[in-house]
Amino acid sequence: MHHFPLEPDRAAMTEMGRLVLDRVVDRTDQLAARPATSPLSPRAEAELVESFLAPPPDRGGDLKTLLARLDEAADCALETAGPGHLAYIPGSGLYAAALAEFYNRAVNRYGGLASVAPALAALEESVIRWMARDVCGLPEGSGGLLTSGGSMATFSATVAARHDRLGEDLVGGTVYTTAFAHHSVAKAARLAGIRATHIRTVPHTPDLRMDPEAAAAMIRADRDAGLRPFLLVATAGTTDTGTVDPLPQLADLARREDVWFHIDAAYGGFFRLTARGRERLVGMEEADSVTLDPHKTLFMPFGTGALVVRDLAALHAAHDGTGSYLQDMAATGVPDSGIWGPS
Repeated sequence: MHHFPLEPDRAAMTEMGRLVLDRVVDRTDQLAARPATSPLSPRAEAELVESFLAPPPDRGGDLKTLLARLDEAADCALETAGPGHLAYIPGSGLYAAALAEFYNRAVNRYGGLASVAPALAALEESVIRWMARDVCGLPEGSGGLLTSGGSMATFSATVAARHDRLGEDLVGGTVYTTAFAHHSVAKAARLAGIRATHIRTVPHTPDLRMDPEAAAAMIRADRDAGLRPFLLVATAGTTDTGTVDPLPQLADLARREDVWFHIDAAYGGFFRLTARGRERLVGMEEADSVTLDPHKTLFMPFGTGALVVRDLAALHAAHDGTGSYLQDMAATGVPDSGIWGPS
């Protein structure tokens, strides 16, 4: 049995890397032939799951044995990257993205503070600017941050909207979305301190899109009742059916009623890179903030989300924080991504 030390030498690193690389290449090469669902029987699957609930061992074991066991776990899952997966929303599978993640984990640079790794922080900033301005059509000066997924992006957008429109007093703050919005929209509102009873479900038209007239009537009625409408959330590509809410009309409504206009484009946003998608997603350039999920339409690894906003100052005001340990961090011309989000 071969045990690898915590600090392996070059030969050991090469051997370990080859064992992993061979398995990844084999798995990727065979992706087209892989079943879309687990080949295990329910009983075998339950037994495998139970075995993985055991506590970790006290000592390390053989890497080949471990990799074979991990392959079992990976096979006991939906194959979201393969062509047999025709339902729901596809997942990752890009070999180049796997290599990039491997490199990133190995060099282990911290990009949250630009002064710690300025060039890598600039690389991340360039991607965010491209998403905000080239993909979504937001104006010069827009930007945002990469997140762990669409849910965290929507949460930060909700916090920014709340801070910008309600200030410190959250009483009466009211949010508007539809029955087809992703569940993270209502969850984000609750986590941001908004009462569940003040998260409004706007009626939809027969084509399952938000009804702008119904939204306008609901906002007016709530304001007349003493509530404080502050956030309208549209969806550009619902999880259920892929429908797109009427973005231009909802943008006009948000401006008239002075509420923050957020678009959950986690699924559909990157279709703006195509001619047909840009036509279908007209109005996204009018948003105050947009959720995007590179791990969907761009096939990046799971855990890759993004939030872009029109007004970076509003995002900063809602998330800013500091400490004495940051006092000597030099300015680099690239913003610290931590000032835009909860991290």
